[in-house]
Amino acid sequence: MCGLGDKDRRQISPPPFVKVSPFDITTGRPLDSTSIELSQLVLVVELWSPDETQDLTLNQNIQNVVDGDHLNNSTKHSNQPVSSDSEESMGDVPTRNLIGSTVLNAFSLLNDRHEQGIWFILGDLSVRIEGEFKLKLNLLDLSTDRSISAFSNTFKVYSAKKFPGVVDSMPLGRVFASQGVKIPIRREMRD
Repeated sequence: MCGLGDKDRRQISPPPFVKVSPFDITTGRPLDSTSIELSQLVLVVELWSPDETQDLTLNQNIQNVVDGDHLNNSTKHSNQPVSSDSEESMGDVPTRNLIGSTVLNAFSLLNDRHEQGIWFILGDLSVRIEGEFKLKLNLLDLSTDRSISAFSNTFKVYSAKKFPGVVDSMPLGRVFASQGVKIPIRREMRD
């Protein structure tokens, strides 16, 4: 979990990896992943409730603080939010609950069994609010204008006080990091 500032960001750990298994839409047979144009594949990530009914990517409850130049002289130096009933109010300004790289390009990588595949690495995602969530993964093929969506498993975001500790890096993450992918990796594995 992280707060509203960018300095206290704590990324989802371990970082999620998404494997794409392409297939021929008419025959249903798998396609060779090396024949796919990776620049045409984009993954868009959203934050959702565990029951998959609510998009929680944006938080609509944080009110904008209006710049002093827009206020009259009596309130010019005030840092208080302007009420939404006021003429000067800009209304609620949405903030992002899911921050980091939410739009990603694909990588062609070898997995831990030395098999070539198409992967999306979600190594720079943070959630600003505590609770249980799912990620909605929207895969777009820009060459065909087709898209497909899926949800991750449920994961839990802790407050700083309740945080149980960093999870060890996964072996697959170490393999991807050795191929040049920027992933936060723990230097030593715990026993």
